[in-house]
Amino acid sequence: MNMIHFIALKDFKQHLRSSRFFLTLLLCLLFLPFTLLTGTDYYCARQTVCEQRQATADSALNNAYVWSQVRPLVIKQTEALSIFCQGVTPNMGTYNQILLNTYPLLPYAYSGKDHSIIGYKQAEVQGDIGNNENIFLNTFSYTDFTGMIGLVFSLLALVFSYDAFSHEKETGMLRMIFSHPVKRLTFLFGKIGGICFVLIPPVLLCYAISAGYLIYAGISLPGTVWNGILLLSILTLSFIFVCILIGILISLLASTSEQALTVSLLLWIGMVFVLPPVSSYLAETMAPIPLYRNIEAKMKSLDDERYEKLKEIRRKIAKEEKVKTEMTLFNNMGEDGFMDKWGITIPFAHAIRRIHAESEPIRLDYADQKWILQKDYLNKLKRQIRLRYWFSCFSPLQIFQETAQHICRTSPENYLSYMDEVRSYRQTVWNYFIENKLFSSYSYFTTQNEEDFMTEQRMDEVCREYDSLDEEEKINFLQNIENRPKLDTQELPRFIQQTASIREQIKECLNAFFFFSITSLILIYTTIKIAVRYDIR
Repeated sequence: MNMIHFIALKDFKQHLRSSRFFLTLLLCLLFLPFTLLTGTDYYCARQTVCEQRQATADSALNNAYVWSQVRPLVIKQTEALSIFCQGVTPNMGTYNQILLNTYPLLPYAYSGKDHSIIGYKQAEVQGDIGNNENIFLNTFSYTDFTGMIGLVFSLLALVFSYDAFSHEKETGMLRMIFSHPVKRLTFLFGKIGGICFVLIPPVLLCYAISAGYLIYAGISLPGTVWNGILLLSILTLSFIFVCILIGILISLLASTSEQALTVSLLLWIGMVFVLPPVSSYLAETMAPIPLYRNIEAKMKSLDDERYEKLKEIRRKIAKEEKVKTEMTLFNNMGEDGFMDKWGITIPFAHAIRRIHAESEPIRLDYADQKWILQKDYLNKLKRQIRLRYWFSCFSPLQIFQETAQHICRTSPENYLSYMDEVRSYRQTVWNYFIENKLFSSYSYFTTQNEEDFMTEQRMDEVCREYDSLDEEEKINFLQNIENRPKLDTQELPRFIQQTASIREQIKECLNAFFFFSITSLILIYTTIKIAVRYDIR
C-alpha cells in the first residue's frame, strides 16, 4: 500500500509540473465560469418571464366574469438545476392552456419579444422547421456547465492516462522500476491513483466554486439543488474514473505513445461528435414516427365533425326555445365555447344554457378522440427516445450527460412526465365543472340572474332608450355593464408543479452508477490481465 501511495504521489508531482496540468487549469478557467454565468443568466431571465406570466394567468383567473371564460393557464416553472444542465429546456415552451377542445401535448411558447427566452413555437416544437420530427433529438448539450465538465474532463482523463505505460516503456523506466521488488499491479494502481489525484481536486473545485457563486449571487434555490450538486459531483467523478481506466487500457494495448494518443483522440471525438447523431439516426430509422402535421390533419377532420354536430344542436335548440332574436346589450365570444353575455332575452338565455349543457360534453368527447391520435404519436415519440438512450449506452459521456439531465429534471422524460401532470390537471378541472353542473348553469355565460333576463318586448324598449341617450349617458350605461360582478374561483383546483425529492434524484442516478461500476470492474479486470503479461521490453 505504501508503494502504491509512493508511485501515485510521484506521478502526481510529475503531472503538476507538466503542461497538461496547466492545460487543465486553463480550460477550467476559460470555459466553466462562462457556462456557469450563462446558465445563471438564462435561468434568471426565463424564471422572471415565467413569474410574470404566472401573475398574468392568476390575474386572468381571478378577474373572470363567467365560467366559460375560465381556462386556466399552466406555467412551467424553470428548474433551478437547469443552471448546470439545460437539457432540452431551450427547445421547449413553458405554458399550456386548459381547454375543452383538446389535450395539451407539449408546452407552448410565447411568440414575439420573449421568443428567445421561452423557446420555440408549437409548430416548431412538433417538427415543422426542417429538423428531426422528434424535437428531443435536436439537442447539442455540450454548451452548459455539466456538458462542458464532461467534455473537458473526459479529454483530460485520456490526455493524462494515454501514455501511462507506453511512455515509461519507451524511456526505459519500466525496466528500471521492475528490476526492483515492485509488483506490476502495484505500479498499475499507483498510476491510476496519480491521475486521480490530479483530476479529482479540479472537479470538486469547479462544483464548489459554482455553489459558492450561487450563494454570492443571492439566487433563491430549494434544498434539492444542493443535493443535486452533490450528486452531479459524484456522477462526474465516476465518469472521469471510467475515462482514466479507458486511457490506461489504451496505453497498455498501444505499441507507442503516438499510437495511444491517436486512438485516445479518435475515441474522444467519436464519443462527442459521432455517437450522438448516429444514435439519434438509428433511433429514427428503427422506430419512425409519423409527421405531426398528418396527425393534425386527422384531428382537423374530427374538429369539422364536431363543428357540424354543435351547429345542429344550436339550430335544434333555438327552434325549440322559439328564439326570435339573439341580440344582447353586451356580447363577447371566443374559441373553445367562450361566451360572455349581458342583457339577453329569456328565450335566448334558456337556449344558450341548453346549448352549453349539450355541446360542452361533446367538446370533451371529441377531445378524447383526438387524444387517442395524440397518445399514439406520443408513445412512438417515447420509443424513439428510449432507443436513442440505449444506443448511447456505448458512450460513457452520453450516459453521464443523460443522467445529469435527469438529476436536473431537464431531460425529455422529465418534460413528458410534467405533461402527464398537466393532462391530469386538465381532467381535474373539467371534473370540477361537471360535479358542480357549471356547463348547465347561467353563470357559465352570463353574470345576470334569471329574474334579470328581459322579454323581447323589453329588449326593444331598452334599445330605443339607449339610442336616445347622449354620449356621456351611453358611457355611464356601458360602465354599469363593466362593473358587473366577477366570479369567485377560489375553490377551483390550482395546478401544483411536482418537485423532485432527494430519493427521486438518487433513483435517477442508480442506472448510471450501476453502468459506471460494471464498466469500471470490466476495465480493471482487463487492465490487470494485460498488465501482468505486459512486455516491458
